[in-house]
Amino acid sequence: SLPSTIVEPLIHLLTKTDFELAVFLFPLKFAYKILNHPVFTAFFEIEIVEKVPRKSFWPIPRTNWAIVKIKKKPNPLATKEEERFLKQYLYFHPKAKKINALAEGLIQFWSYHGKLLTKKEAKKLATKNPLW
Repeated sequence: SLPSTIVEPLIHLLTKTDFELAVFLFPLKFAYKILNHPVFTAFFEIEIVEKVPRKSFWPIPRTNWAIVKIKKKPNPLATKEEERFLKQYLYFHPKAKKINALAEGLIQFWSYHGKLLTKKEAKKLATKNPLW
C-alpha cells in the first residue's frame, strides 16, 4: 500500500523506468483516473485486478483501494504507432510549444522509419491532425 500523496509522482517516474510488469495498491479513485488517462495509456496497459474495501485495513483509511497491474507497452517506434509516439513525445517535452513538439516528434518518427520530413512538412501535418 502506497501513501496516496506519492502515487501520481510514482506513475510519472514509471514512464522513464524500464520494467515489464508492476503491481500496486492504489486509491480506487486514482486507479480509475489512470485507467483511461490519455498520457498514461500511451505508456502502459493498466488493469484494475481487484477492488479492496477500506474496511480491509487497520486503521481504516478514508478511501477504498484497488490492486492495479501496470504493464509497460513496447516502444511505439518499433510498433509503428505514430499517435502513441506523439503522445509520449509531448509528455516528455512539456515546455515546448505543442505545434513545435508535434512537428519534431513527427520528424523523429518518420526518420526512424527511413522517411525524411522537413520542418515545414511536419508543421503542416501537425496542424492538420484533428487529435491535437
